Amino acid sequence: MEHVSLSAELGEIRYAIEGAHWIADSVAMGAVPDPERTHSAPVIISAILLLVETRLHQCSEARRTRRTC
Repeated sequence: MEHVSLSAELGEIRYAIEGAHWIADSVAMGAVPDPERTHSAPVIISAILLLVETRLHQCSEARRTRRTC
């Protein structure tokens, strides 16, 4: 099993959240020229946030049982 530091995992989670934020800002500012991509943005953001929630839960469980993420 590959060991990943908590710091590294939290860094990756941060990048995912920043990506979701960037998508939301781009849509809000009208910077996405493709209407289909604008329409799919909420689904993409929701998927990113679900990934973040799952990874945080996994890290929490790993810390509780003294495993690495």
